[in-house]
Amino acid sequence: MSFKMAIFDLDGTLVDSLEAISKLANLAFEEMGMDTYSLEMSRTLIGHGVAGIADKALPEGSSPELKEKLVATIRKYYEKYWDYNLRLYDGIPELLDRLTEKGILLAINTNKDQRFADETVEKTLKKWNFTNITGAVDGKPRKPQPNGIEEILREHDIEKSEALYIGDMRVDVETAENAGVYGVFCEWGFGNSETLDLIPDLIVKKPEEILGILETQE
Repeated sequence: MSFKMAIFDLDGTLVDSLEAISKLANLAFEEMGMDTYSLEMSRTLIGHGVAGIADKALPEGSSPELKEKLVATIRKYYEKYWDYNLRLYDGIPELLDRLTEKGILLAINTNKDQRFADETVEKTLKKWNFTNITGAVDGKPRKPQPNGIEEILREHDIEKSEALYIGDMRVDVETAENAGVYGVFCEWGFGNSETLDLIPDLIVKKPEEILGILETQE
């Protein structure tokens, strides 16, 4: 395989934002009179953006008005706590350095709201050149729809066989499948490969293991 581009999910893949998401979500839940989540249980809220947090936290059959109110409340606390204890995962700087040295283009496709995706990259990842930061925008398809990946590949004239998508959740595995690109599932994030009902092309426990599939390009 000869890869020219590595497209990453953001939260749970490049950036550990669990403490931030747990804090802001629980503040919203408290304001709404809802049950709060432990830090560990907050992992289950992640993967589909702010709307996904609301969907997972609200009882089935909740009204659209209630969801809209919760989403607005979450976004209010996002404004203040989006970068709370934000950090890169161990091994990510070295991985990005190595990919850059090899001439592999870097991009991001995330369900995080576009504004906060941009701000997260500016705060934690500005050392590296990401050609695209594709976040969630109202009215546009989100993961697991392949539109974000497909637009990135078209922009840079890269074939699907020349790209890999790296993420930590089931939605990322599904997105890679839908886009027809090589899918890498990382174990250090918010998901768990043991509960996956989809089979990614590769499962890695450490960022450095991603480099293994690129050795044939040396």
